Amino acid sequence: MNTQKTLLVLWIIFGFVFVQAIDSILSFLIHFLFLGVVTLKISFAYLHILIPVITVAFYFSAVLLALKCLRINSDTSGILLTRFPKRRFIILLLLAIALHPIENKLSDIFGLWNVGWEDQTQMEFIELYGFMIMGIGVARWISLIALVVIYLQKYKGQGNIHSK
Repeated sequence: MNTQKTLLVLWIIFGFVFVQAIDSILSFLIHFLFLGVVTLKISFAYLHILIPVITVAFYFSAVLLALKCLRINSDTSGILLTRFPKRRFIILLLLAIALHPIENKLSDIFGLWNVGWEDQTQMEFIELYGFMIMGIGVARWISLIALVVIYLQKYKGQGNIHSK
C-alpha cells in the first residue's frame, strides 16, 4: 500500500475515533447532568420529558458545532493527506475508551449512595434511567442521519452523484 492510501485509511479511522470520542463526551455529560438533576429531587414526571429533550439538544448542538468547526467546504483536491494528527488521535482514542467505564462507575456509586428516595421508588428511577438511555440512542441516530443527509447534499451539489 502506498503512502497516500495508508494516510487515507488512517484518516478514516481518525473519523470513527473522533465521532466515538464526541459521543462518549456527550454521553458522559448527559449521565452527569442526569445524576445531578435527580439529586435536586425534581419530580420524575417532569424528568421523563426533560432528560430526552436535553439529550437531543446536546447532540443537535454538537452536530451544529462540528459542522461549523470542521469546515464542510473543501477545495477540489479533496482531503489534505499531508500530516496525520497523532497526538489528537491518541487523546480522542483515550477519551473514547475511558469515558464509558467512568460514567458507568459514577452511576453505580450514585445508585449506592442515593438509595433512599422519599417520593420515588427504585422502579421509577430505573424507568427514568431507561428514558435517558433511549434519548441518547435516538439522539445518536438523528445526529448520524443529519450528518449523512448534509454531506450527501454537499456531495450532490458538487456534481459527483449522477442519476442512472
